[in-house]
Amino acid sequence: MTLLTRRASLLVVFSLLASAATAYAECAWVLWASASVLTAPEKPRETWPDGAFPTRAECDAGRDRKFAGMVTSNTPGITVTRLGELISVMTNEPPRTLTTYSFTCLPDTVDPRGPKGK
Repeated sequence: MTLLTRRASLLVVFSLLASAATAYAECAWVLWASASVLTAPEKPRETWPDGAFPTRAECDAGRDRKFAGMVTSNTPGITVTRLGELISVMTNEPPRTLTTYSFTCLPDTVDPRGPKGK
């Protein structure tokens, strides 16, 4: 009887460890947006979280929707172009500005802005 109890205990422990490892592997994903104003090099590149998703596939789909929404926007006086993984936005009237945007999916444990200062 003791042997059976010991085996059952080990089975429970191993199954708990396996489920904890599986839960750890399923992290959330964050869609990060980044913008640079190329016509104003004195302005630093800005980066901010633009959405959170439970899976990488959903984050990628969110990124694609964001790209599609920006490219199809019909704002007068603005030209929007997709250049691979970048979107460029050019104002057509003076003062002309050119801004590039990028969107990247990263695990919620990664912050592309770097470590926070103390």
